[in-house]
Amino acid sequence: MRSCGGWCSRGAGAGVEYVLDGQRRTAGAARDVVLAAGAVGSPQLLMLSGIGPAEQSRSLGIEVVRHLPGVGQNLQDHPFAQVTFTTREPVDTASMPDTPHVVLRSDPAADPDLQLVFVHFPLPHREPGAEMEPWGGSAWRPERLDGYSVLFSLQRPHSRGSLRLAGADPGDSPLIDLGYYTDPRDLDLMVTALRRARQLGGAGALGPWRNGESAPGADVTGDAELRDYIKPATSSLCHLVGICAIGTGEHAVVDPDLRVRGIDGLRVADASVMPSIIAANTNATVLAIAERASSLLTGQNG
Repeated sequence: MRSCGGWCSRGAGAGVEYVLDGQRRTAGAARDVVLAAGAVGSPQLLMLSGIGPAEQSRSLGIEVVRHLPGVGQNLQDHPFAQVTFTTREPVDTASMPDTPHVVLRSDPAADPDLQLVFVHFPLPHREPGAEMEPWGGSAWRPERLDGYSVLFSLQRPHSRGSLRLAGADPGDSPLIDLGYYTDPRDLDLMVTALRRARQLGGAGALGPWRNGESAPGADVTGDAELRDYIKPATSSLCHLVGICAIGTGEHAVVDPDLRVRGIDGLRVADASVMPSIIAANTNATVLAIAERASSLLTGQNG
């Protein structure tokens, strides 16, 4: 089953159109429809339904239902890269839940803006021009070397990306611009994080066991060189948020009650409504959004 991107509003009722076994069908809702298709899926379905930037809808032959310029904007994520070391002795791999994490902040009064993660195997280094894969993809299989990596990630990015439709066919994957490092402050922070990761991975206590730094390499020390390493080495922690941001301003997509602005009977409840990314994994916050949506619905409808 897949949505065909059709939002239906009929007086007091609402519903969605979808395709099942090649047949287009409609599911009605006596009360509200809650869209929870994820940080990418929800804005895509809104835009396919004519709810989003009007110019984009018209250019693709989609009827404009509501002009909401904020749909597809304000994309945020946690980018990461790594410093990798080889060792003289074999490394016993361990599961990620047991992996040590360190969070750092540049301002004592601010949220942590950097995170370090010790990984018990040497992650492969992506060469410039290589296709990006999220954590867990085939490109992240450990290299056939004994070693370890220290991941460093940006927790409070200043940069913003965007999402737009590739076409009017719901089967077309949307075009995502992650926007990494469009704000130069983010790359400066990642250089700081790399230096901290290198300091941790190169600690004296590991000296008798460590062989050397394989990426970016101990001879890569200048800020410009480190920036050149970080940019192609960056990948996503898959924590996308913000593309249907909650708020009251011109670019807000949903109101504080998770209702899509200007559309009766439609709400969004997933990571896409977060106006700014948190300095942590997004899962718990998404669960809180779901709980809030449940409370709003039961409070309104009894």
